[in-house]
Amino acid sequence: MILNLEIAIMTPPYGFALFYMKAFAPEGVTMLEIYKSITPFLIIKFFVLGLVMVFPDIATWLPIWFLISAERISERISIGIGIWNVC
Repeated sequence: MILNLEIAIMTPPYGFALFYMKAFAPEGVTMLEIYKSITPFLIIKFFVLGLVMVFPDIATWLPIWFLISAERISERISIGIGIWNVC
């Protein structure tokens, strides 16, 4: 969902990030140049969005890993081993 919002912020007609860039760009920079400059970033974002749609585990492995690590640490603390021997 966050990736969808990032793409929406960078593309017309919503694309308010482009208008912010235009406001802070030097006077000679046109909107067309700004649109062309974001193209590589959009291609990468669409590729990553496609990967996450095909393989949803990509988006969930890191939070799950942290959850499992936190559970292991709390188990070690409760049995008295300590958090320094987590490895």
